Amino acid sequence: MRIGIDARMYGPSQTGIGNYTKFLIENLALLSENSHRKIKFFIFLRKYGFNEFKEPNKNFIKVLANYSWYSFEEQIKFPFLLYKHKIDLMHFTHFNAPIFYKKPFIVTIHDLTPKFFPGPLIGKYWHRRFAYNITLKNAIKKSRYIITPSKFTKNDILKHYKINSDKIKVIYEGVDHISTNNKQITTNNANNNIYRSLLNVNYILYLGVIRPHKNLVKLIQAFNLLNNLRAKGYKLVLAGPDNGIYPELQKEIKKSGLERDVIITGILTEKEKIEFIFNAKLVVLPSLYEGFGLVPLEALSLATPVAVSNIESLREILGKSAFFFNPENEKDIAEVIKQALNNEIKQKEKLKQGALLIKKYKWSIMAKETLSLYLNKL
Repeated sequence: MRIGIDARMYGPSQTGIGNYTKFLIENLALLSENSHRKIKFFIFLRKYGFNEFKEPNKNFIKVLANYSWYSFEEQIKFPFLLYKHKIDLMHFTHFNAPIFYKKPFIVTIHDLTPKFFPGPLIGKYWHRRFAYNITLKNAIKKSRYIITPSKFTKNDILKHYKINSDKIKVIYEGVDHISTNNKQITTNNANNNIYRSLLNVNYILYLGVIRPHKNLVKLIQAFNLLNNLRAKGYKLVLAGPDNGIYPELQKEIKKSGLERDVIITGILTEKEKIEFIFNAKLVVLPSLYEGFGLVPLEALSLATPVAVSNIESLREILGKSAFFFNPENEKDIAEVIKQALNNEIKQKEKLKQGALLIKKYKWSIMAKETLSLYLNKL
């Protein structure tokens, strides 16, 4: 049996999908030899990920597939590479399965963000909207199974597309409990200047991509209302890749006069992410739309409190472990942030709930359930 995994988003600048793919592969490799002794896993990677990836055991074979996602080559050349390696079942870890690929495949659809929040890269160009819609519909229609990371995303797909609900399998993503020794940022990292600037400083952290649906303008407006916190030296740290498609963010920072109080880090390594989360006083996720919400779970695993949008997906995933706010109301965001930081009794209650909650979200469970889906289709 030959199973392919699309790992083209794997690499040193991994996003959420890249991390999902990374942990899937790592945990498939950790499963007992008897579970997949007759399976060969073909891991398809772009060049920058190919050089970094190390086959975990003899069952895993890496293949160079240096085709950009959302590209012509992805749609035309990638299928021929899959045919060449005689893949019995392909797992596309994002919705962008090639529309001309005819063999059996499973697809992971993390959310429908581009449908509701297309942003300037898709929203301004009709051909990109058309390509997104065609590719998504193809993946939904032709896949043997669809994996979603939440019931919310499953229901979102069922609401907008005619499909048998049994075809969609909810497999929650995971979080590894990471222990650290002290509440101090180390300075032996690539972002030394940023680390040094945050030594002995209290800060609120947002970690993720910088895009319109993440609602960071409202977060800036809420932070601007927190005069007492800023007077105490609090900073707002926005950590994640910024490709320049959200100019409203910088405009709002300047408009509010917060240039010294808002720190934008750019892409972080995995080690840096852990340190930023662990040392934060609060992790905030003000999104208008999410399919899962991994960062808040990572924060809870490190005993860092979280305040998030009161949206369906985050309520499903986080339950009673988070402080919730109305993401469209900057005053409510500010008030909940203040409560999350100052109400120690509620904070401890939320963290206690979080410690229990994260036990159900394990990458090992995710990989085991995914492997079962593979074997069911072979």
